[in-house]
Amino acid sequence: MPYEALRPYTSTRDKHDGPQLLRIPLANSSGHARISPEDYGQVIAQGFSPNWYLKLGQVTTYSPLSGHARVARIILGIAKPGHRSTRVSHANGDNTDLRRSNLTTKNVNEARPRYGRDDRRPNARSGAGWRT
Repeated sequence: MPYEALRPYTSTRDKHDGPQLLRIPLANSSGHARISPEDYGQVIAQGFSPNWYLKLGQVTTYSPLSGHARVARIILGIAKPGHRSTRVSHANGDNTDLRRSNLTTKNVNEARPRYGRDDRRPNARSGAGWRT
C-alpha cells in the first residue's frame, strides 16, 4: 500500500537558475530537505514513505520492508545491510541538502573495536567505561 504524503512538497529552483529542486517538509522540525525530482522518485519507487523527519540530525524515512533508513544512503544505493563501512557526508555541511553533488562517501575501518558502555581497552584504568 503506497503512503500518502502528510505535507506536500514544493518545487523550487536552485540559486542562480540552477536545476529544479523539491523542498520536502520535515515532520519534526520547521525545516525542509532539498532533493532533485529524479532522486525523490527513486526513493518513493523503492517503497519508502514520502513523510520524512530528522533523526539525530539526519533526514530519515521509513519503509515496512526495510525499516528506517537515511535518505542520503537510499539515494546513493547503500541503505541495505552490508554497507556499514561506508559513511556518507555532506560537502556543504547541511544535512538537509540531499543533492547528489553534495553527497560524498568515505570508507572507514570497521575492524577497529568500538568502546562504550563496557570499556575493555588494554591498559584502561579501572572504571574508565560507563560500567564500574
